[in-house]
Amino acid sequence: MKRPYGLAVVLEGNEARWQVTAQSVPGDDFDQPETPVEGDTGPIEGPWADGPEGWLAQLLASSGSREIERIEQWSLREEPDRRDGLTVFFHNGARIFARSL
Repeated sequence: MKRPYGLAVVLEGNEARWQVTAQSVPGDDFDQPETPVEGDTGPIEGPWADGPEGWLAQLLASSGSREIERIEQWSLREEPDRRDGLTVFFHNGARIFARSL
């Protein structure tokens, strides 16, 4: 399967599709239960990009998850890689990458 994990949503009549991949913590043992790591970062603040990328970033930021450390929107990088997407950084060192298709 080319893109095994994803998300598709309709925003204002337009479909937005995201490929989702993850980077686990180095040394993670998948045979053991996950131990969540929470931080005291408080609410995650913007600025938020326009369109689906900003919508997804705001959705995750407002989720109330204390496991999320920060969210990086690719289109807001100083040297954007010409893709829309985001990286979700977790307090335990794991990351999730959501790339717009």
